[in-house]
Amino acid sequence: DAQKSELGHRYKELGEDHFKALALVTFSQY
Repeated sequence: DAQKSELGHRYKELGEDHFKALALVTFSQY
């Protein structure tokens, strides 16, 4: 269970980085 929580936390951080990069690319186009 602890391993799953760790994985979820890591995935969330990865998602946030992904989202930030995506937002940056999107905003740079305007």
